[in-house]
Amino acid sequence: MKISYLLCVLLAGLAACALVEPTANFNVQTQTALSRSDAVDCAVAAINSVAGSQPNWKTTPLEQDVVNGTVQTGHFSKAGVIGIRVKLVYDPAQRRYAGQIKASGPYYSDLGAKDAAADLSAALAQCR
Repeated sequence: MKISYLLCVLLAGLAACALVEPTANFNVQTQTALSRSDAVDCAVAAINSVAGSQPNWKTTPLEQDVVNGTVQTGHFSKAGVIGIRVKLVYDPAQRRYAGQIKASGPYYSDLGAKDAAADLSAALAQCR
């Protein structure tokens, strides 16, 4: 009886881990207002630049929606994908990117969500 109880508690704990991915949210103000198309192009270039120097970034598949000013990488909406993934949304009225990084490693270890957000923020700040 105790063994089955402990097994249930252990399994429930492991299932709960699937709900917690290492994440970081960030906002980046651009110096000038960009069209959504230019913002998406610049975001893709910034992602590729940062990903080129850091091995854990997932840049494929890359989903772009120019109409809404969004960019997503690495199956962003799926849980449990290993790698650093990003979702960006650009708001031209506020001249601002709103972003979220997911940085899941094996067993949901943090691959550096906050560092990835800082690196991408610095790259996005160059968008003009």
